[in-house]
Amino acid sequence: MKGKTDFQTVSVTVVAMASAAISLFSSATIIVMMGRSRKKLQDPYRRIIFGMSLFDIFSSLAVVLKLFKTTSESTNVWLPLGNQVSCRILGFLHIVGTLGSPIYSANLNIYYFYLIQKNMREEQFRKRIEPWLHLFPALWSIAVGTFLLAAKMINPGQSGACFIAATPPGCNTNNEVDCEGFGERQFLISLMCVGIPIVLCLIVSFCLLGAIWHKIRSQEKKMDKYRLRRVSVKMQLSLHLENQVVSNTNADSSDHNNTEIVEGNDSTFDLAASVKALTERKLRRQGSNRLKTTPSKSREFFWSAIWYALAFIITFALPFVGKKLVIRIF
Repeated sequence: MKGKTDFQTVSVTVVAMASAAISLFSSATIIVMMGRSRKKLQDPYRRIIFGMSLFDIFSSLAVVLKLFKTTSESTNVWLPLGNQVSCRILGFLHIVGTLGSPIYSANLNIYYFYLIQKNMREEQFRKRIEPWLHLFPALWSIAVGTFLLAAKMINPGQSGACFIAATPPGCNTNNEVDCEGFGERQFLISLMCVGIPIVLCLIVSFCLLGAIWHKIRSQEKKMDKYRLRRVSVKMQLSLHLENQVVSNTNADSSDHNNTEIVEGNDSTFDLAASVKALTERKLRRQGSNRLKTTPSKSREFFWSAIWYALAFIITFALPFVGKKLVIRIF
């Protein structure tokens, strides 16, 4: 390891606490706004967002209190003020929030999947599906956190903060030091308890978003066919009426003198042909414009799904990448 400096320890600690404080404030603001609104938590969408924000508060609070999430033995954190008890309590909150938040994020996609793809009413969704969407993240995150507490796997890691780590630090990579509990299987436990569930949430979200996009695109294609038929009917009706106008005008003009008949027929035919051409072009232009604007909804949803997936990856990948960088720096 490289020798650490005061600037490195202060910068790493302050940056982590500042970013977590922003996330904590944002989630708390969402919950307060829901509490003050008229609807409060009356619909499934609001309840899912509430659960996502609540679990984000758990994980963000653990990082904001990072100084108390470390022990006096931590060497890679600026100003450690915690002890083993505070380390494990805040580590437990961090793990619960880290697991619950991505599950609720996938639950939000499940909600849209049933409403759009399955065409399910909110009342049916509330009774049949929603209870499981709240029960599973709560039970899974608390069960995993409790298991890690019982297995003594929440300890100060090489990055300084308490998370899933072997004790004493570095024992899993040093054959001369024996690990306590399941410390030798730290990587496997971290993968099974945190890594795989987060990746599964991302895969589920991708699949659900793809199914929703396919549903929207198929509906657009059906609407395109309907609009084409409607434009075709309008054009045929317009041409039929214009032909009747021309025939009636010619019949009326035959009662006049021969000189006026020839001139009248020519002018009437030219006027009717012009009206016919203008109407035909207008209807075709309207139909083509509608067909051009229709696929934009599926494109908008597609790009929204891409940005959502990127935000998901950045949110949950950066902390792990940052942790590895901190370990290499120190």
